[in-house]
Amino acid sequence: MKQRENRNFSSIFFTMGIVTLFFGGFLLLVVFGATSYRSVIATQQDNNHTRVLLSYLSNTMQAHKLSVITTYEDADADSTVLNIEDVDPLYAFRIYNYKGNLVEDYGENGGELFPEDANVLGENLTLEFESVNDRLIKITTSQGSTYVKVYHFEGGQ
Repeated sequence: MKQRENRNFSSIFFTMGIVTLFFGGFLLLVVFGATSYRSVIATQQDNNHTRVLLSYLSNTMQAHKLSVITTYEDADADSTVLNIEDVDPLYAFRIYNYKGNLVEDYGENGGELFPEDANVLGENLTLEFESVNDRLIKITTSQGSTYVKVYHFEGGQ
């Protein structure tokens, strides 16, 4: 009878050890998985944040590649202004830096800017446009550079 109790006790002890080992392994797996997931998401968000402004500028210029696109320096905004003429050449989309943000507004072609009413596109400190050749423009922001093909560009360095 005593031998049977020892066998039951050791069987219960062994079973509890296996269950504890299983749950401990499962808990470690969940913790490591959650940590890896957070790391991947943080990297992806950094990557998206880095590319979002360049992608927006590139797509905007590609969508208006047949429009007249000009750049000029605005003393009030203390920034280079990307001026994209609308179908009506009296009006234009204007993209420029204002107080550490890249903003976009719509108004008179070459007219007064309205940065307080402009849409904030994202944080940015640098906005430069360089004409590489007659149809290729290099756009540089705080996040990096990209190239865009356009048909009517006036400005740059």
